[in-house]
Amino acid sequence: MLTTHTNITSTENIIKGTLFLFATFFILFPFFIDNPTDIIHGLITIQLSRCSLITDYMALAGVGAAILNGGLVMFYSLFLCKMYKIKYCGITIAAIFLMFGFALFGKNLLNIQPIIFGVFCFSKIKKLSFGRFVYIALFGSTLAPLVSEMAYLLPFAPIINLLVAILMGIVCGMVLPCVVVHSLRVHQGFNLYNVGFASGLIGMIFVSILKSFGITVPPAQLWSTGNNDVLSLFIAIVLIVLFLIGFYSNDRSIKGLLQITTHTGRAVADFVLFENVGIAFMNMSICGLIGTLYILVIGGDLNGATLGGIFTIIGFGAFGKHFKNIFPLILGVFIGSLLKTWDVTYPPIQLAALFATGLAPIAGQFGFLPGVLSGFIHSSVVLS
Repeated sequence: MLTTHTNITSTENIIKGTLFLFATFFILFPFFIDNPTDIIHGLITIQLSRCSLITDYMALAGVGAAILNGGLVMFYSLFLCKMYKIKYCGITIAAIFLMFGFALFGKNLLNIQPIIFGVFCFSKIKKLSFGRFVYIALFGSTLAPLVSEMAYLLPFAPIINLLVAILMGIVCGMVLPCVVVHSLRVHQGFNLYNVGFASGLIGMIFVSILKSFGITVPPAQLWSTGNNDVLSLFIAIVLIVLFLIGFYSNDRSIKGLLQITTHTGRAVADFVLFENVGIAFMNMSICGLIGTLYILVIGGDLNGATLGGIFTIIGFGAFGKHFKNIFPLILGVFIGSLLKTWDVTYPPIQLAALFATGLAPIAGQFGFLPGVLSGFIHSSVVLS
């Protein structure tokens, strides 16, 4: 029992240390590539701007400001985990990396607060510890753009718009835990983005209500190009360091790495618990490499949006995704781009290929061809 407790403590310390290491790197890296004044101005711009899909913060405010925003959101997420004594495991890694990724194209320190506070209010109404709902709050902040959008689109005075936007965010956060409980029954664990799925349902309801009052949410497409060199270096540092930490944590060995592919990935699939943290980290690095190489090979763009997708893949490399069950999904989207009416480098299709990997359990459970077919269908559905 003592050994088991020691191993658990050691694993948690490795995860915690690694996440804090990367959060620190994400905060420092911008100042090596950008002017501090431009970074701070850009960071303020991010907090105060609209951010509906697709709003690439690198196009909006610069590469440095976007990465810094991600680092700050990541630190804030780690603070919540520490404050509520969350046990660090695969789902923690997925949540924290996802928070960083989406803070490159939609989330910021301000617009996530109403959602998180709404979940907090729900926990108090139920007289339960907020610690039980931290993951829902973090994943559920995917609805954060709703807050920013309403602050600008509602037809009232600015202060009224802001108050209504905050209230809508709080309501979304309060409703979210109830929907999440039931959404898992819908997809039976074959969608790794369960809270995202639930958030999507809530988002559709809110948008439908707004449309019925004549308020439409215009789509955005801020998409930066020309940053592949510096961002290739950035992601290479992350993937190499992640692999090396995993390698040393696994007794300086890759032994057992292929074992991870025997898991279907169907939720709940925590690779830190199923295997060990070293194998999980190495798998995360490989999954991130696959996503990055795909974007580069097709002549796509590394930017806030695609890095958001890549870091989501990296995070879920500790919770359901591995190189065997994500490849068929990406291939399916690629094949779809060859046969359908859009080009493989069309921005939404670049994102479709990366986020299709949320369906990795389908390939893991049913095999290669069903995985390819899922990616093929996904590329059509996601655009609607």
